[in-house]
Amino acid sequence: MARPSKLSPDITKRIGENIALGFQYSLAANAAGILYQTLNERLTKGRNSTSGVYFKLSHAMNLSNNINFIGEYDRPEFIKYR
Repeated sequence: MARPSKLSPDITKRIGENIALGFQYSLAANAAGILYQTLNERLTKGRNSTSGVYFKLSHAMNLSNNINFIGEYDRPEFIKYR
C-alpha cells in the first residue's frame, strides 16, 4: 500500500505564495519543506488530472506564475514604457 501524501492546503498555499513573490520552483519547494523533485512529480500528476489535491496544486502554481508575470510589469523600469 502506498504511503498517503503529505500535501496539505497549507503547503500548497506556501508554495503558491513563494512563486508569486518570484521564487524559483526549487526555492519555493524548499521553503515549503518539500524537495524540488517531489514538487515536479506532484505538478505532473496535477497536470494529468481533473480534480484532487495535485490538480489544486497545479492550478495554484499556474495562478501564482500569472501573478508574478503581471507584477513584473509594475516595476519602475517598465512603467515608463507603457
